[in-house]
Formats: sequence, structure tokens, C-alpha cells
Amino acid sequence: MSSEPRGRGLSFVCSRRDFWPALLHEIRVFYGSIQGGQGCRLSELHDLPDEQLSHVRPVVNPEYEIFVDRDYVCCRARGTEKTRKLFAMKKENLVTFNQFNGRQDLGQIGVRLAQEMGWDECQGCAYARELFLALVDRLVCFPRDPLKFADPDRPDTQDEV
Repeated sequence: MSSEPRGRGLSFVCSRRDFWPALLHEIRVFYGSIQGGQGCRLSELHDLPDEQLSHVRPVVNPEYEIFVDRDYVCCRARGTEKTRKLFAMKKENLVTFNQFNGRQDLGQIGVRLAQEMGWDECQGCAYARELFLALVDRLVCFPRDPLKFADPDRPDTQDEV
């Protein structure tokens, strides 16, 4: 019998500093689900259809300092010295990441990226999605709002992100 976690979602390994923000997000998901929405855990974001994920408004975890070191954007948990490289200093990465401020959703970010890079919208949206999901895996980014999806049997629920 394997000690590996089962299921489609990814499991996260958290430092003590990462634990509290991740726990807070999970509590918000649970609270949203008891209010009638279908909650989505961070580890389940990879499984969402593009249409639903495009409405997510990404934010950077405030527990991290973001800085540039040589040719990489890096982070470190506030109050620590341990740094992690996040991504290379390329225009497409910077245009995308600089919009992870909770105001635009991934669809809007992808459209703007496509315009900046001369790409089609599908390519821009796919790139924004992949960068966001990679940073979610490292607990550097997360959705601004808990994800809730409409319940077709309840007319008062809306797709909210």
C-alpha cells in the first residue's frame, strides 16, 4: 500500500509560514460551500474547465516579498532569507504577473497579454493560466475570492469568482 495521496488534486507541502494563508483559503472555500456554492480547493484548480478558470482574479500571497535577482523573479517569505526562483525575466511573464493584482480575471489578463505579445487570445489565455497555476502550486498566488459556481437548481446563485 502506497503512502501517496489519492485523488486527482495535487497535494501541497507547506512551510509553517505558508500554512496559515493556505488554511485561511481552505476555510473560505468551506464557508462559501455552506452558503450554497461549490467550493474549490487550491489543489483542484488544475481540474477546472478553462471557462470557469478564466473568471478567477489572481492575487499574490501577501506573505511573500517578490523581487528580481539577476534574470529571475524570485520570492521569499517575509522575515526569512530563503529565496525561491519563480520564473525567468521574460516579457510575457512580467506582463502576466504584473496583472495578478485581484482586479482583472485570468481571461482579461490573457487578452491583454495576447495584445502585448501579438498572439491570438487563446495563446494569451493559456499562458496566463499556466503561469497562475504554477504559482498556485508554490502558494505564491491564489484566487482573490473563494470560487463558487452556480447551482442550476437555485435561481438565486450566480457564477462568482
